[in-house]
Amino acid sequence: MKASDRIPPHTPVSLRMDVNGPWLIRTVQLLGEGEVVRVEELASEQGFEIAVECKQPITEMEEPFSC
Repeated sequence: MKASDRIPPHTPVSLRMDVNGPWLIRTVQLLGEGEVVRVEELASEQGFEIAVECKQPITEMEEPFSC
């Protein structure tokens, strides 16, 4: 995943991902929790790539997310 800020390794994180594409009827919203296991700076100060080890399989949200 990409992040604009450096997130230190071993930081617990909660994830929400919106997956869409021409093969999907609707946007699928996925939830997950895990821990940052790797951080790499992108070229030209464009942010960071992070790897997260999930605690359990990522699941689809039952209800749409709203603010």
